[in-house]
Amino acid sequence: MVDLKLLAVFAHPDDESMGMGAALAKYSAEGVGTYLVCATRGERGWFGPEEGNP
Repeated sequence: MVDLKLLAVFAHPDDESMGMGAALAKYSAEGVGTYLVCATRGERGWFGPEEGNP
């Protein structure tokens, strides 16, 4: 039996849930070793008025 593994690489935190969350959950539930890599911490994004931007 082959031990399947899935590595997903994303640029930003929460990209996995916004883009392929259902697929990742499916494969994980089927026993596939599922690993995520996030390339940033997400500390630079800002949504809202510019005067509130830190």
